[in-house]
Amino acid sequence: MSRRRHRALARVAPGAVAATLALALTAGCGSTSQEPAGIQNLDRPIDLAIACYGQMRITGGDGAQVTDPIEFQPHPVASCAQRTGPQSSATNPDNALPGQEDLPGQPPLGPSMRWFMFTLQSASGTVAVAEAAVRGDGAGYNTGEVVVRDADLLVPGKNALSVGSQPVAIAGDPSGCFMMTANAGSCDLSVIDVDRIVERSREPLVRKQDVTTASGV
Repeated sequence: MSRRRHRALARVAPGAVAATLALALTAGCGSTSQEPAGIQNLDRPIDLAIACYGQMRITGGDGAQVTDPIEFQPHPVASCAQRTGPQSSATNPDNALPGQEDLPGQPPLGPSMRWFMFTLQSASGTVAVAEAAVRGDGAGYNTGEVVVRDADLLVPGKNALSVGSQPVAIAGDPSGCFMMTANAGSCDLSVIDVDRIVERSREPLVRKQDVTTASGV
């Protein structure tokens, strides 16, 4: 295995790797009857980064309170990865991180949680975005439950995000709010706003960042 491929796999949350393997096994070991395959449109992918998105309770540092506001926004990857393991507590069956556990009288937060997979396609200079629900206890996925999103609904076909010339790597920031690609051909970086991608914002989804020294040169 190449060093580049090893680094790409190292960035994927363990739960996401298990889910991907389970999806492959489900597709290969099911019925022998043929079904029409969904068009996924991945163009020679070379790297992958994972984002976690869903409802988040905004706490004041004093634990979960029923008065805390709840918003849809990016999470650290650990927030979704934690929920993919086996149930460890009767009082916290979804394995939510502290402050994100379900409270009496409030809708559960777990069903809103989703994985977003950002797949780098170097030849076309694009990033394809796929999504799937976060599932606990190592549950897998059936055909059609991992979906590649269309980045531009006004253009025919299934479109990816244009990021730069000859991108060679992609990674997410610790907060889960941004993805960044390193573009060898254009000698710059591209910053992808995860929240805008998920919400299909009309504002710019990708912005360029020049590579400079500490002195700004």
